[in-house]
Amino acid sequence: MKIINISFQNINNLRGGPHVIDFEKHPLAEAGIFAILGPTGSGKSTILDVITLALFNQIPRFKDGIISNNKILKHGSVLNLHAKEAEASITYEIKGERYTSQWKITTARTGTLKATEMYLIDGGGNFMDVKNSAVPAKNEEIIGLKYDQFVKAIILSQGEFSKFLKADKKERGKLLEDITGTSIYRKIGSAAFRKFREVESQAKEELNKLGEIHVLEKEEVNEINNAIKQLEKTKIESDRSIKALTQLKQTKSEIQKIVNHLKQKQEESKLHKLSLQDFTPLLSKLKIHEKISPLQADFKAYQDAKNNAILTAKNLDDYKASLKSAQEGIGRAIKEIAALCKKEVTMDNFLKVMSDFEKKINKMDSGLENLKAKGKDLRQRINIKIQQSQLELNEKIPPSKALQLIEEEIEV
Repeated sequence: MKIINISFQNINNLRGGPHVIDFEKHPLAEAGIFAILGPTGSGKSTILDVITLALFNQIPRFKDGIISNNKILKHGSVLNLHAKEAEASITYEIKGERYTSQWKITTARTGTLKATEMYLIDGGGNFMDVKNSAVPAKNEEIIGLKYDQFVKAIILSQGEFSKFLKADKKERGKLLEDITGTSIYRKIGSAAFRKFREVESQAKEELNKLGEIHVLEKEEVNEINNAIKQLEKTKIESDRSIKALTQLKQTKSEIQKIVNHLKQKQEESKLHKLSLQDFTPLLSKLKIHEKISPLQADFKAYQDAKNNAILTAKNLDDYKASLKSAQEGIGRAIKEIAALCKKEVTMDNFLKVMSDFEKKINKMDSGLENLKAKGKDLRQRINIKIQQSQLELNEKIPPSKALQLIEEEIEV
């Protein structure tokens, strides 16, 4: 652990602030070693209190170390008597990572102390997600020392150094291992000792087995070597036999595959024969089809021509019937025209007679229109004459005479 800076205000008898001790600035940055000196009451222990306050919410001068509002009020320490609030902050570095731990206490309007506040900030200036009451435990986890170990190993306040010297061997050894990080060597030593015991036990077992070994005579060795050579020959022959048997087995397997394949083909052949028998009736038709297939286009053209001939013959019969009917109709028309025109009408003069008759009809229509107009005019004149002479006709002229006069008027 490396302390970077300490900052506090209104702690114990050091009123005001913030008071800052920065180990990265002159003159402390250039000092290899330094001492905290001063008369009694000058605030030497206060600086150490600030460190433990900011980290663990405890100070060595309290009997059990733990701080409470009642203890602060009872002892009149930690919070300066002339201040309403106090703060302590420490920035430290562990394995290249920096952390800032802060402690703060304030007085309420009623004069009572509020609950202590603690914060933990990472090297980026971000507040870590650690509850107020969990900050001391988190600092112990990061530093690797509990409060009691930290006080005895790092913060030796006035009168505490003798306590460290008087601690028993086991406790001081544990503290030194935690401080220097040499506990790993103790673990390695224990593991090496256990491995030594294990290897020693195995060696003893091997020595016991070695005592049971019987050294063979030269004749026995020769017999064994001869037996080995014979076995090697046997092994070579066996390998040959195994190789031949393996090839034979492989050949038999291939033969069996061929036999199975042949059986399958025979079954398929039977099925094909049955299918061929079913297909035989159609085979003759297929042969005929193959023969006439090249003539299919001509046959189709023949069929189309035949159908067209039949259709043409039918149409011709229809045309003949229509022509006969038309001729009969023309004959009747000629007779009717001859009767109307009082002339002899033939096929040759039919059109001329019809044209002359049409002209005559048109002329008669024109004369009829003139007569209608003249009759309309005459009708108007008669009506006027009747209206003018109605009384006279009724009184002086007899009906027969009136009719005669009208007829004369018409002739005029």
